[in-house]
Amino acid sequence: MLNSKSQICANYDESNLPWPLRPVIKLDYCWRLTYTMWKHSFVLAVPLTGIHFIYFNMPACWSYTRHTFPKLLVAINYVACVLLINSTNLAYSLMFEDYW
Repeated sequence: MLNSKSQICANYDESNLPWPLRPVIKLDYCWRLTYTMWKHSFVLAVPLTGIHFIYFNMPACWSYTRHTFPKLLVAINYVACVLLINSTNLAYSLMFEDYW
């Protein structure tokens, strides 16, 4: 069940959270947008990780076998890509979206 506008405003105004966290946590539509972008970032990070890995390991990336493939490097790149996408989405949402 969705809260009314007056309930959302009251919860937001009575919150003791600092500014960067307050709209993300207390405003329902900001929270839903952030959560949706978070879910999408896991899917979007797969091709971006592949492109990054191929670009920076270009001559040798085609000669890897199942045993010589650097799985840890790809996993670190994937996690970094997910964190970069989420931080960019959150920063853009807080700076440029008009929530009021």
